Amino acid sequence: MCGIAGLVACDQVLPDDAERVVRMRDVLAIDASGLRALEDVLDKSRRDGTTLVLSGVHAQPLVALERSGLLERIGEVNVHRHVRDALARARSLVAAPR
Repeated sequence: MCGIAGLVACDQVLPDDAERVVRMRDVLAIDASGLRALEDVLDKSRRDGTTLVLSGVHAQPLVALERSGLLERIGEVNVHRHVRDALARARSLVAAPR
């Protein structure tokens, strides 16, 4: 798991088949560059056949995700308030047949 600041580093250490869980509890606000970083991770996840799951998304980032269209692309089912729920979602995706 990693937060916005660690997206590049996180992307370099995760195997291609791992579901990506981004913990956003310390991200109180997000701007266009942060949205772009998330979009890049989402695009890479899709290319790799994995799913991006977010946890701990605060109000302002959630509004920004919605306004930018990223929330729809990520899927509300992949956005969770608590990390334990995000990890449970990731585990269910790993266990599901592809």
